[in-house]
Amino acid sequence: MRALLLRRKEFINQSPNIDNPYAKAIITQFESKEIYKTEYFLVFESITSNVKSFFEKKKLEMTTSINEELEESSKENKQENGNSSNETHSNTSSNKDKKNKFKKKTTFSATSKRALLIQTIERVKNALREFKPTLLNSKEVLNFYAEYINGKYIAFNPKLKRLSDSYIASNIHFKKDYFIIEFQNQSTFCACVGIKNYESEEIYSLPISTLLHTQIELDLIFHIRSLGQFESLNFLKTKKKLTLSKIVKNDIDDYIELVQANRLSMQECALNLVLRAKSKAKLDKSLKEILSLLNNAGLGSVTETIGLKPSYFSFFPNNANINPRMRNQTSQVIASLILFEKNNTGFRANSWGDMPLSVFKNLDHSPYLFNFHNQEVKHKGVLAHNVARVVGHTMIIGATGAGKTTLISYLMMSALKYPNIDILALDRLNGLYSFTKYFDGIYNEGESFHINPFSLEDSTSNRAFLLHFYAQMAKVDSYDKHNDKIEYRTAPFKRY
Repeated sequence: MRALLLRRKEFINQSPNIDNPYAKAIITQFESKEIYKTEYFLVFESITSNVKSFFEKKKLEMTTSINEELEESSKENKQENGNSSNETHSNTSSNKDKKNKFKKKTTFSATSKRALLIQTIERVKNALREFKPTLLNSKEVLNFYAEYINGKYIAFNPKLKRLSDSYIASNIHFKKDYFIIEFQNQSTFCACVGIKNYESEEIYSLPISTLLHTQIELDLIFHIRSLGQFESLNFLKTKKKLTLSKIVKNDIDDYIELVQANRLSMQECALNLVLRAKSKAKLDKSLKEILSLLNNAGLGSVTETIGLKPSYFSFFPNNANINPRMRNQTSQVIASLILFEKNNTGFRANSWGDMPLSVFKNLDHSPYLFNFHNQEVKHKGVLAHNVARVVGHTMIIGATGAGKTTLISYLMMSALKYPNIDILALDRLNGLYSFTKYFDGIYNEGESFHINPFSLEDSTSNRAFLLHFYAQMAKVDSYDKHNDKIEYRTAPFKRY
């Protein structure tokens, strides 16, 4: 199995349609920030072991109907290819039997591995259901590997659903301690970092979490191969014989007891990082930062030189055995290193339009799409009058002079990107006066301005407005059916 963490730069271009040139310039400048997106992937691979595969095959034959399914599928294939088989009488019967046996053996092996993969994936999905994992289709898997090969995401649309040389659209040049990926006259400088030893007595997830708060594009790759109980005990007993420290021997004895009681398992694992940059200088700067971070946390890390090529090619399926940094670790250590940390990124749309109000930055440099509303609203495929009107509440708390008025001024300006929006703000001490005048708004002040609807002049039109206004608030469908109540309610107005 491989656990991958991909950290990439992300650019959000909303293209706001704002008439005011100043508001458009400010919003474009503020939202054009460098942000990063982190994604997690789990890659499962099947392995072939002659003895183990033999017994698994016998187990499937005895406990499932897999043989019957294979025979039915072979009969269907024979019926479909009946015409073509009549024309190939030149083949001998012995060759046909050999081919059929080889095909059946291969099909059985592939079917059993597929069944095992499906069972494993279902168990993992159930264990990680709180994270809502999704299964990639064949096209997404091929694009996933193509991005690693080409150093850049390319939207391939493979027809045969097979990864072949036709999806390699770049040239890779391996140097002594780094390699260059050339794609469309653009060069991406990359380097591999390997964890050669685990020097700390206790290993925490803090260094991996800190990596997610750096402004560096990287791939963090865990290669994990499960060890059986016999292999685990053999490894621990060998280590016990080679050590001279009594304290270490006592710790190994504790591990042996846990493994024998099936309370602890061991895995063969390797941890590698692939860093990316647009220039060699930026790559060297990122390498220094990453190496310093990992070494200070007790994870002895080095830049791959002799092991550069094996580390790079070990990412591909069935190549984990060539990784030079494979080490035996307990499941507790691996569980501490693997994490699925991701901050809240907000909503991409609200009731006002199909874009967020503004884009802020989380502590891990991931985008936070800010909205006043409390849930995301769907716009695509929905008529304008059917767009959901969700609740929006936002409270800003801060000390005097902390910048509350400045922040709300920016949010009001950002709301101008939505068409047909009206903003009503109640101001104190003329804090919003400059903002309102600068963006062509109307600022009412003085004793002549009243927001109370009963402060209107006593006229027939104003009385009709008040009746209509409060009738809507009271959810009265028609006034004509309540003439007596209307006359009674207008009496205080006449006296006033």
